Amino acid sequence: MKHALIIGGTGMLRRCTTRMADAGDHVSVIARTYEKMERLEAGLANADMLTKLYVNYENSEELREKIRTTVKHNGPIDIVVAWIHSSAPEALLIVIDEVAKAENSVHIFQVLGSRGTPESQRRSLNLPQQIQYRSVVLGKVENEDGFRWLTDEEISEGVWEAVVNDRIASVIGKQ
Repeated sequence: MKHALIIGGTGMLRRCTTRMADAGDHVSVIARTYEKMERLEAGLANADMLTKLYVNYENSEELREKIRTTVKHNGPIDIVVAWIHSSAPEALLIVIDEVAKAENSVHIFQVLGSRGTPESQRRSLNLPQQIQYRSVVLGKVENEDGFRWLTDEEISEGVWEAVVNDRIASVIGKQ
């Protein structure tokens, strides 16, 4: 059983979160609102596979403490799926710092918007050796009117496939 930390797992990545938990992984999910977390929990086949971490990831010290708590109770984190808004530039650095303390190999899947540049992101993180960086860039889908943004379901499925197949770089849709 793996321990996954998902940031953004109650919103657009909700289906990815449920698939990980249903596959037998323990999933710690960071969320700001009780309503979205309760909706996520209601959709799980086994709610015992979920640790709810209520925190605004813009609060660096509280984020750090929540990660430490889940590691203490659920063991080292093996997988991180992170959809972090640009309003919290330190959040991913804090996550990396905390998960790297266990010294096990950790795969971090950073979900980036359509303008995301994975290579510059990876370089800016100064990653410890045991952290394996993966990027998932959100594109768009072509339709009869041109292009449309991805749905939450399409995003979740694309991220899930990137995690399951351990893809170093993925684009969901067209960039």
